[in-house]
Formats: sequence, structure tokens, C-alpha cells
Amino acid sequence: MLEKFLSFFSAIAIFFQMLMGGYPMFGGKTVELRDFTVSGGIAQGMQTYDFSNPDKTRFNKFELTYDADAYVRGEIFYTYKSKGYSEEFYLEPGTDAVYASFIDGYLSYGCGQKISKITFASVQGGGSFTLKAVKTSVAEVYDEVVYIENSRYKLGASLLWGGAISYLEDFSDNDSSLTNLINCHDTGRLVQQSYYGTNSAPYVPGMAFDVTWSYNPVQGGNKYNQSSKIIDIQRSEGRLYIKGRARDWAKPEFTYCYMENTYTLYGDRVQVDNRFVDYSPYTHPLSEQECPAFYTVSALGTFIYYDGENQWADDTLTIRNDLGFWGDPNEPQVNKSYASPADESWSAWVNSASDWGIGVYTPGVKGMKAGRYEYDGTKDAAGNATNYVAPLGRFQLVQCSPSAYSYLITSGTTDEMRAVFKSLKDAIQNDLLL
Repeated sequence: MLEKFLSFFSAIAIFFQMLMGGYPMFGGKTVELRDFTVSGGIAQGMQTYDFSNPDKTRFNKFELTYDADAYVRGEIFYTYKSKGYSEEFYLEPGTDAVYASFIDGYLSYGCGQKISKITFASVQGGGSFTLKAVKTSVAEVYDEVVYIENSRYKLGASLLWGGAISYLEDFSDNDSSLTNLINCHDTGRLVQQSYYGTNSAPYVPGMAFDVTWSYNPVQGGNKYNQSSKIIDIQRSEGRLYIKGRARDWAKPEFTYCYMENTYTLYGDRVQVDNRFVDYSPYTHPLSEQECPAFYTVSALGTFIYYDGENQWADDTLTIRNDLGFWGDPNEPQVNKSYASPADESWSAWVNSASDWGIGVYTPGVKGMKAGRYEYDGTKDAAGNATNYVAPLGRFQLVQCSPSAYSYLITSGTTDEMRAVFKSLKDAIQNDLLL
């Protein structure tokens, strides 16, 4: 009831802000700026398109329709808060391809106007490009956390933190004091994409935890708790798609990459489909990658996984109640390698008293690492104490070469989770990880 009460007065406040010109009026008509038939090569330079955008046309989202046979870097120039402003974006090859993006001020109800120009240049050199149409609109501004739910699960993705999973509730757990199973203390927690690349020139490394830190796009943001950028959102019943531009963990700037997540709810599980494209000019080494980084509330402090050689035969599981910080080699932790992609590459964090918790399964990974940080058994999702597991893939980030993998999340008793994963052990083919 309190939540509805606060939402009502929040809506009233936003309405008056709209009347005063501070916020955009939602549902504004789409503005067709111009149709284009101009085309040409971008190998030797940059294409620029100028506009005569009506002075009073306000927008928080723009959409481009184009043809391209190369990866393209773009930059849009417009007026924001009465000053000139620009932001860059990246396009993949395609025919009649559509790129849609919120502007940088989207989450703070900002609107731009007076587009002056858009420029395009090849990322790798070479190629041709045709800009066919540009549209601007005033899109609905979502809450900071966007939710989807079904009869079993409620999932929340944080738009401040790149669309990473910040909330997952199982309505069937019979524990009213345990709602959110995911630790959301900061940008480095959550359930999210995270990748590791070079620390060599021309890349300039940052510092984190008193060590030189490599190129590390993190979906949630960086070590300073600065947010990643939201590009696009599509929500339907039981499904949520979010695209974002990640921060570099040890540095204040954004990375040259996009991350896409599709979250789909089923009766006994959540499926997450991840996609990543790096546009950086760097050459990256072959590295262990978190697939995904997965953090739970401290109350689920018992770690369970299979460590035998009789896969998917309901063999005895390994139970660990003694894990310490995974970043300290002197503390007990799990660092396991899998003999083959057919291994039971799932694991779970459960409450030792009830044998109930949450598990993650990423087919095809090469191993995993796990541990606990400042374990105190709290159910507080925002608490500093947390449990961590990362199924580990091993692959190289390659410029303008999309990477994709999928994983499953379920909850319940250990036997229930294992049964769900076993029934779906052949449902996902992660070619990237094989």
C-alpha cells in the first residue's frame, strides 16, 4: 500500500514537471526528420548528414535505418539543456538494419532537440554505408529497475547498472523473509556479463585492488559505482531485452562495446541469452571469462556442485560450508576444471538448514571458481556480505566479432535444481565455449 501511495505522488510530481517543461510529455508523436538515399564508401573518411530539425522537436530516443557492409562508428550532434552535445554509437553490418538508442540523459528524464548533424566512419576501414531514415521520439522513461514476472518468478534488471539482474524472487520458497536472492550491493555484484581483455599498449590499464587491471567491460558499471549506459529496452510478458554500453571496471570511461541480454521466464527456470560486441582497436589475449558473474545473498552460504566422473547419473554431490574470499589464495575456495563440455557444469548456493537456494548452469564452460565474502548469513540483498560463483569460459575478445552464450537459473532444493538442469542438459549449445 505504501508503495502505491508513493508511486501516486511521484506521478503527480512528474506531471507538474512536465507542465513546467522539465520532463518530456510521454507518448509524443514520432518525428520523421528526413529520408535518405545518399550512399557511398566510408573507407577514406567520414560521411556527414546535416539536418534542419524543427526547433521545438524534443526527443529522448533516436532510430536509424541503414544499409552497411562494415562496422560503423557514428556520432550524433544535438542540443541538450541549451548547449551543444554529442554522443557516439556503433552500428553492425546489415540491410535495412535498424539501430535504436536512448540519449545519454534518458534515465534523468532529459530530452534533446535541434539535431545538427550525424557522422559515420568505418571502424576497421573500408566498406559502404547508406543512411535511409532517421526518426526521433519521446519514449516512456522506465523506473530504475524494470521487472517481469510469472506465477513462479519475479525478475528485476537495473537500468542504472546496465540491465544486469539485480532482483530475483521465487514465489514458491515459503520464506517471507527471503525475497531477493541476488546481492545488489554495488555495480560489481549482481548477475551480469563481464569480460577480460588486454593490459598492453595502446590500451592504458587502470588500477583496482592495488594491481594493474586489464580491459574489463562490466555490465553494471565500474569500481567508482558509475553507471553503464542503457541503449534500448523491449519488454513483453515474461520476456525482457536490454542493450547497454558497459564501463571499464578500473577506469571512469565507457568501453568500446555493447552488451545485450534477453531474460525469459519459464515455469521452473530463467533463461538468459547474452550477446557481446567489442569495437575496441585493441588486440586481446585468450582469457578466462566469467559466464556469468553470479552473486547471491549471504544467507545462501552453502556451495554445492558435482566433482565426480559419473555425469548426470545422480551421483553424490560435493558440499562446501567453509569457503572464504575467492580473491585470496590463502582462503578456502573452489577452483574446478571440467574434463569435457558434457560435465555437470552447474552449481548452487543454498541455505544449509533448509537445503533451498539458487543455482546456475552454463553448458560448455571449462571450469568455475567460487567463494564467500565476509560471510554473515544475512538475507539483506544490499549487504556487503555475498557469495560468488563464476562458470568460466575461455575465449578471446575480437574486434567486431560478436560473442554469444546462454545459461539457466533455477531455484529450489538441491535435488529439484539438479533435476531441472539435467532435463535441459542438451537444450543449449554454447558454441563459443566449446
